[in-house]
Amino acid sequence: MIKKYFLISGCVLALSACGDATQSKIENYLTKAASKEGYQLKDVENIDGSYYATVKITNNEINTFENMYRMIQSNRSNIENYYAQVDELESAYSKKMNNLCPPTMNANPQGAEFWQGVGEIKYFVISPKLPGQLFTFASTECLRSKG
Repeated sequence: MIKKYFLISGCVLALSACGDATQSKIENYLTKAASKEGYQLKDVENIDGSYYATVKITNNEINTFENMYRMIQSNRSNIENYYAQVDELESAYSKKMNNLCPPTMNANPQGAEFWQGVGEIKYFVISPKLPGQLFTFASTECLRSKG
């Protein structure tokens, strides 16, 4: 009975510790790309065949974000201006995430190598880990091909 328990536990642990090959390729690429910017890859998840990566940005950028967000929140009385400023802030951080994306399939040999290595996926999503924000805030899609 105890041997059976350890065998089953070992199998479950081995299977859960290993991500799929696509997830591993994305993790390897983003770990390098994020570290070049001073960021840290937190996680890559495969949810129903779609891949989602979370990146921890630098503490200075987190502090800047929090300060900017507080300033925008304090001017909430002008609702049109408020939403425009939130959109602008989100766009700025989304561009930072977009800079981490691999080149498209046809852009250069590095892009072709990456996308051939991740199978048939057409995109994956990168999002910064920002305090008080949902995963979708400032996320960007890294695309296999443009258009």
